[in-house]
Amino acid sequence: MKAMMRLKQWVPGFLVTLCSVQAPLARAEWTANVGYHNPVDATIGLNLLYFGKPWAFEVGLGWIDASTDKTTTDKSSSSKTKTTGGSVAAAGDVDVKYLFGASKFRPYVQAGVGVGIGAGAGSSAGLGASAGGLFAGIGLMLGSPGFYGYGSYNSDKYGDTFAQGGLGVSL
Repeated sequence: MKAMMRLKQWVPGFLVTLCSVQAPLARAEWTANVGYHNPVDATIGLNLLYFGKPWAFEVGLGWIDASTDKTTTDKSSSSKTKTTGGSVAAAGDVDVKYLFGASKFRPYVQAGVGVGIGAGAGSSAGLGASAGGLFAGIGLMLGSPGFYGYGSYNSDKYGDTFAQGGLGVSL
């Protein structure tokens, strides 16, 4: 159990470090894509992909949520309201792909982790970030960095499987 907890803490930092070290060494270009289940917990997500040879690094945004804690109306005037606080949260994922080949037909393996950030003010004051939801899979990228499509089959740390797919263009 302790080994699994250490692994959960170690993997996100390892993925970021690996991508940071490999990025300057790789020939790549930035692309943007719209993906189905990419990030993992999103039905539709927006992603930036550093399209390299042979490594690719992707960061995605799956959802953003903003809310207020409480709004009250002043009894002396129905037009005066007071909000006691609010919060904002966003979630997505970070993953790294190893691309086999350099043609317009690229099989790949990938591993990633879900990430989230949040901040609050007023009665829900605070700031937080988290990483979890490890996943890995195999996929196929078709096309060039200028315009491409991709699809993958993945499994998460609980053994649940899911498919991802999408279209991307060069920035």
